[in-house]
Amino acid sequence: MPLRYEKPPLVEALCEFRFESPSAQPWDGAVPGLMYATLGARYPERRESVTLDLAQPGGIPRARAQFFSTDKTRLVQFGPDMLVVNALKPHLGWAGLRDEACRVLAEYREVARPARLSTVIVRYINRVDVSSKTDFILEDYFTILPSVPEGMSAPLSAFSIQVEARYERPEAALRFNLRTLNGTEDQLSFLVDYEHASLDLSAPDFEAVPGWLDAAHTRIELAFYGSFTPTCHAEVFQEARDE
Repeated sequence: MPLRYEKPPLVEALCEFRFESPSAQPWDGAVPGLMYATLGARYPERRESVTLDLAQPGGIPRARAQFFSTDKTRLVQFGPDMLVVNALKPHLGWAGLRDEACRVLAEYREVARPARLSTVIVRYINRVDVSSKTDFILEDYFTILPSVPEGMSAPLSAFSIQVEARYERPEAALRFNLRTLNGTEDQLSFLVDYEHASLDLSAPDFEAVPGWLDAAHTRIELAFYGSFTPTCHAEVFQEARDE
């Protein structure tokens, strides 16, 4: 399956790891400094942020350290029992992201000593921009389409579609979100978001992470390719087929 594009829609890809630590082991405030000593050569710009942990009831504020590469195309984020490795445009390519995520995970384990993984996530965020100068028909570009109740006379102006599918071996959920974004007078814009996440009690062992990540990427790649019509692949993404 060719997936080489002159104009790829990918905005961001990430690998996220969440951990279980011994209950008697509180978060060590020295971890950010120790991680910077390890990662600083590759991610020299250091920032701090506070985010809401939506996995907790009510959304608990969590401190998060952020390390950026010099060119701002890569980002490592971590805090209590979580680690995220982000790749921004231009994308590293899957092999590069997987290898870097595994490398950073090993470095994090040396410093933070988490007991085990509780959740692993691979996520791909795409933005699809289509010219509105010609008569735009959604079916010409997307294979997953919204619908409206029978009898509605007003045209569809915005939508959001969310779908979840369950997989086995490895056990995981693939979540798909397609929604409209604010475009311009000459351009229609859509967010296409794929998230492959391990289910409760199904996170891989640390040693099995590379294979799990590859399986997640393969599933997302298949879902991505099937989400768009040949017209979209050819005209919007400018698919380049290998001879």
